[in-house]
Amino acid sequence: MTTEAPTLDGAEPIEQRGRARPTPKSAETRTRIVSGALQTLETHGLHETTTRRIAAAADVRLATLHYHFANKEAVLLAVLDMLVNELKLTLKADLVPRESFDLHIAEVLRASWAYVERTRAKQIVQYELTLYALRTQGSEWLARRQYEGYVDAYVAMLRDGARLDDTGLDDTQVRSLAHLMLAGIDGLILQALAGAADQHLRMSLKAVTAGAQAVARTMAQQGRMASRAD
Repeated sequence: MTTEAPTLDGAEPIEQRGRARPTPKSAETRTRIVSGALQTLETHGLHETTTRRIAAAADVRLATLHYHFANKEAVLLAVLDMLVNELKLTLKADLVPRESFDLHIAEVLRASWAYVERTRAKQIVQYELTLYALRTQGSEWLARRQYEGYVDAYVAMLRDGARLDDTGLDDTQVRSLAHLMLAGIDGLILQALAGAADQHLRMSLKAVTAGAQAVARTMAQQGRMASRAD
């Protein structure tokens, strides 16, 4: 049976269906609660995060939290959504367009890693919540949506300001490249959280960059050869 994905970002939350439509004040309250949940997760970790602690961090009554969210699980799922959206907005603002696609790939990975270095606590929370979603029956869809959301962010960055038309890469190839780049960054995040030395991480980032650039050039060459064959 397919589980329908509830709406958590920008639309009426699933736990409020049947109530009056959200007002700007209720949206602001929800944002405070989700931000309070993230703060609590960063401070106490997933297993020590309770709705009481979330409400205290958000400076709202516990009853107010439960009016907007059915339970702690609903708040945690909203936090996952918020993390994806924050990544998209932050990287879009930090990205500096480059004159060639090779350099643009390096810039996307540079901006991505700079964000990771600034947000170590959030990276830990993200992994905790991803595993939580996968282990919570009926919530597996959010882990998939989170991953695809990050891939979408990389696709958008590859397209933003890059001379993509000159490469001849089609949509499928660009998405495959985004998957590869995200996999590289994810691997570096786990190494960093486990205490890898900065020098090792810098070398690994260069290797990930060179590999992504090589794959992009190979895909572009294959595309040109296919065009000539047609």
